[in-house]
Amino acid sequence: MHQIDNLKNTVLNLEKWVSIRDYMGYDPYDGLRSKIFNFIPLYGKYSRIAWTQFFKVCPVNLRHIFLIPKGKNPKGMGLFLSSYVNLYKATSNRDWIYKAQLIGDWLEKNRSKNITEYCWGYNFDWQSRAFFLPEGTPTIVNTSFIGHAFLDLFEITNNNRWLEIVGSSCQFILNNLNRYETKKHLCFSYTPIDQTKIHNASILGVSLLARYSKIKNDSQHINLINKATNYLVDHQLDNGAWYYAETDYQKWVDSFHTGFNLYALRHINDFINSSSLSKVIELGDRFYMNNFFLYDGTPKYYHDKLYPWDIHSSAMALAYFSSQKNNDNRLTESIFTWMSENMKDDSGYFYFRKTKIIKNKIPYMRWGQSWAMYGLSKYYLCKQ
Repeated sequence: MHQIDNLKNTVLNLEKWVSIRDYMGYDPYDGLRSKIFNFIPLYGKYSRIAWTQFFKVCPVNLRHIFLIPKGKNPKGMGLFLSSYVNLYKATSNRDWIYKAQLIGDWLEKNRSKNITEYCWGYNFDWQSRAFFLPEGTPTIVNTSFIGHAFLDLFEITNNNRWLEIVGSSCQFILNNLNRYETKKHLCFSYTPIDQTKIHNASILGVSLLARYSKIKNDSQHINLINKATNYLVDHQLDNGAWYYAETDYQKWVDSFHTGFNLYALRHINDFINSSSLSKVIELGDRFYMNNFFLYDGTPKYYHDKLYPWDIHSSAMALAYFSSQKNNDNRLTESIFTWMSENMKDDSGYFYFRKTKIIKNKIPYMRWGQSWAMYGLSKYYLCKQ
């Protein structure tokens, strides 16, 4: 009973912390929002990467000095929406539905511009090694998580307005993204403006198509779903892991993207019901459980390194394992306990990251708080 009370207080204190701030906050990757660039342009791919990484790794929040404003991140808002649905399911308190619908309204109004279908990007410019994304450029990852949030909301309200938004988002994935396609395989690009083949991104989009298709009892995209699933399945390593992507500079294995892959495959298998896919998921689950967590719940960002310890890794795992009917109670309990004892501030929010030497306590809204609330709310629902 003590742990249930602790869990309840933890998630409610976090919800209070974020709602008082109206979900406004900073992001690890928001350096390019600096208003100084209105007067002094920043040129070049590597200068933008260096500027962004400086703010990401710096344990002291200097954003106010460099005129970087707080903002609402659409992906974070989608995770908050799903969290409120989880809290409603756990408590039957209709206040959570009211809050979820307010976020749904916000997301409906704050979609990416100049595209007919509903889709979402980030609230900041973002430069990676692969491409540059101007603010608002829609991504398959953001659109997928937000689409799943709208399906969560539809399932407790039966309001077709939310389902229609997801149908539009599915059309965005089908019609606006680039594809790598062979007779057996298909992989969607990250955005409409790149040609990347990133495992978790493509399969997350396909998971939304599968979940929407199941609700609509519609099998018209079954061949596409199977081909895209084949791409991920055929790139699974013998030990159950996946690289982030197959290009030489993206061949790493990390915790939360592994969780994304498994989360997506479970949604897909709910639709296609494949025994062979179940075995793929079981192999991935074993790798995930056995390689990314110490016995006390300490999360490893990479499978072969102890540091950094990152709130995103803990929160995604808590959400994923809490969703399983046969979840490992010892593992979820240890992850929750470790999060609470090592990453939670007394004011209610969660820290960003710890390395062997440095603790970064910056309260990032999307990366930390939205994921923590999503994981905690899933775990709270699991314990009811």
